[in-house]
Formats: sequence, C-alpha cells, structure tokens
Amino acid sequence: MKSNSEKKTFFAETKKLLDIVAKSIYTDKEVFIRELLSNCSDALEKQRFRELKGESKPSSDDGLRIEVTTNDKEKKIIIFDSGVGMSKEDAVENLGTIAKSGSKEFMEKLEDSNNDEDAMGNIIGQFGVGFYSSFIVADKVEVLTKKDGCEGVQWVSDGSGEFEVADASNLDFERGTKIIIKLRPESREFSQEKEVEKIITKFSQFISYPIKLNGAQANSL
Repeated sequence: MKSNSEKKTFFAETKKLLDIVAKSIYTDKEVFIRELLSNCSDALEKQRFRELKGESKPSSDDGLRIEVTTNDKEKKIIIFDSGVGMSKEDAVENLGTIAKSGSKEFMEKLEDSNNDEDAMGNIIGQFGVGFYSSFIVADKVEVLTKKDGCEGVQWVSDGSGEFEVADASNLDFERGTKIIIKLRPESREFSQEKEVEKIITKFSQFISYPIKLNGAQANSL
C-alpha cells in the first residue's frame, strides 16, 4: 500500500455476501467477467457524457476503451477501463457497500435459500452481484483508480471482511479504473488468453466500446 493507508471493514450485509460468494461452489464462474465488463461499460458511458457536456477532456491516449490482460504465469487477469474513475471516497462507498437495489434483492433471496448450495448457485448466476462476483475466483482483488482532479487510489481486499484503501501515485493511466485479480489455483483458466477470448466474445455484444485482449481487438463494434 502507498501513503495514507487505511484499513476498513465491509458493511455487515456486504461481509455476508462476500463470505457466500467467496465460498461458493457455483460452477458458472465466468459470470464475473460479464459483470466487470458491464461495470466498465457503465464507467465509459459516464465519461462520454461528461465529455459531451464539456465537464471533462478526452484522455490523450487511446480514448474510451476496455483493456483485458491475462498472465497465466502469475495466475492473474487484469481489466482496465478509461472511464470516469473514482476518488478515495468513491472507492470506499462503491466498493465497500452494496449500493444497487438488485444486490439488495439478491441478499433477500439468499436469506430464503436456507443455505441450499444449488439454490445459492442459481441466485448468484441470476444476479452476478457486480464487482463482488470477482471474489468467486479471486484470492485477492486490487483496484487502482483515478478520477479527474483527484489523486490516484489503491483498494485491496482478499474478501475476508476487510479492505485497505490508500493514495496511489505514478499510475500508468491518466484516468479510469484497473482491476487486478489474483486467481485461486482452481480458477487458473481465467488467466489463459484463449479461454478469456471465448468469454469476451460471448458477453461483448452489449458493449459498444472497443475491448482489447492482450493488445488485440476482441470484439466487433
């Protein structure tokens, strides 16, 4: 962690959700890529709107885009978007709590599942639970993010109930969000380019921005 590191505890319902997701035997693990790509698309739409309103300048690199990088040697998958990014307060609010009404409904359905593993798996599949779905496959999740006019931020958690947030300098992007997922050994297939390419193709039809996988275009616009 960089300077001004703070350790914080997830809100109670978020801790419960993370515990369920992290220990899930849900077999359709690829859902986390769909959810993270959806988040990227949302962030890019928000940035595009800010640029159209003159509230933000386009970045000087490759514009609005999503970049996915796989590293089989280190068992990692990295997903970046050049969207609006987050301040430290945004990161604590958005990544430390369940904000969406859909996630609230997800929790209510889990309460009704009586810990039946098949039922829980079906519920996870229906809702995806956004960013938190990354903990289906992750040993650790690190988020690097930067918003216009704000310092860079680093957010790290292993999904066990706490997260750390700190200032981050010398980021390799002007604005946006990079999610670095250190995969569990049993989820290593998501660090392999061919496997991830198939998943991107499957879920990219709703994405209207270029997606690059290890530098090559992975979707049709």
